[in-house]
Amino acid sequence: MRKIIANIGWIFFDKIFRMAIGIIVSLWIARYLGPSEFGILNYAILFPTIFVSVAGFGLTNTLMVEFVATVDNPLQQQKLVQLGLFIKLIAGSLMYGVSCCLNYALNRDNPELFYLINVTGFALVLQSSDIIDTYFQSQTKAKLSVVVKLIAFVVASLFRIYALLNHKGILSLALINLVELTIIYGLMVIVYQRYSSKIIENLRQAINWQSIVQLVKISWPIMITEFFVFVYMKVDQFMIESLSTNHELGLYGAALRLSEAWYFIAIAINTSFYPKIAESWIINREKFYIQYQELLNVLTYVSVGLAIFVSCFSSQLIKLLFGKEFIDAGPILSVHIWAGVFVFTGVGTNNLMIIKNLQRFVLIKTIIGAFINVALNFWLIPKIGALGASIATLVSYGIQAYAMNIFFEPARSIFNLQSRSFLNFITFQRPMTVKIS
Repeated sequence: MRKIIANIGWIFFDKIFRMAIGIIVSLWIARYLGPSEFGILNYAILFPTIFVSVAGFGLTNTLMVEFVATVDNPLQQQKLVQLGLFIKLIAGSLMYGVSCCLNYALNRDNPELFYLINVTGFALVLQSSDIIDTYFQSQTKAKLSVVVKLIAFVVASLFRIYALLNHKGILSLALINLVELTIIYGLMVIVYQRYSSKIIENLRQAINWQSIVQLVKISWPIMITEFFVFVYMKVDQFMIESLSTNHELGLYGAALRLSEAWYFIAIAINTSFYPKIAESWIINREKFYIQYQELLNVLTYVSVGLAIFVSCFSSQLIKLLFGKEFIDAGPILSVHIWAGVFVFTGVGTNNLMIIKNLQRFVLIKTIIGAFINVALNFWLIPKIGALGASIATLVSYGIQAYAMNIFFEPARSIFNLQSRSFLNFITFQRPMTVKIS
């Protein structure tokens, strides 16, 4: 148990440290570049992520389960690491090629953006190191991957500060992102070989078509789900770039920096509460639902409290942190921050969806939410720019994470728990009993 707690602690430390330093450096970069160039840089980083789900092949979640299942078979785990790295390297390389081709078709007349995207797109190849990270987490050795990421992050942050102090261009900042990922990849391989086994050892035995086909069969539904999650979460930024201006995209990126910075809190709260709650699922269902209600109450109180504070002081926060050039991002932030309420309660109900075997329903909801988001963006962005994207995000998140649960009977109890948490916030009441279904 102590190892598990320490493992979680290292993961949280990594998230909090990187968020704190990352926000400071991001604010500096935003002020340095201004809204338009900041929007271009954000778009260049975002463009290749269209292909991340295919490059990743859904293997991270699949292999986490496989690593845990083969905990007493180190040789099999070694084969899984080798196989995962091979598949993700091949898939990532192919998707990088596709990204470059699409980039050429769309942006060849814009040399700066064209070169930026080709640089940032190489991340599709380097993201295969996630397999080693997943392996370490499954062995409750998150400390190893966290230390690697922190070293790379600190080095890259120092390079970014140097670039800013010496007035380097936007391409230099993009190259630094690539340097960070390259350091992570190299150190991950070195650490894995130091603490586990050689990557190249018995490679031919590990990589065979039967194993590849088996992993792909298991992983392809996850890959599709991840793609629609990407559409659901990121399509608004592509649509702002296409339907509005880089200036609006820069404003939206600034608002997102402050709006999404808090999402890790939802994961932290859920991870802290859920293991204890899960013990009651078999033993005492009534107690389980009461405890789950308490979890959603906490998530609702935190997220709504944050939303009220940030929306009241959005313009002042933007002006203080990003400067006067970004002041128009204030209204965008004041709307987008409320989407976090549904993100928090959505994170809180994810485990309950799995317990109730509603994964297929989650996929359907995600697809519908993605289409709603796209449709609203098409309608609103041409009219009111990035503010329209914020409204589309808020509405689609609310429908996907909350409202749709009422229309599917097995998920209706989850809708009731969420509704009660909102009511409890308004009335400041705690329920003593919860209806079980």
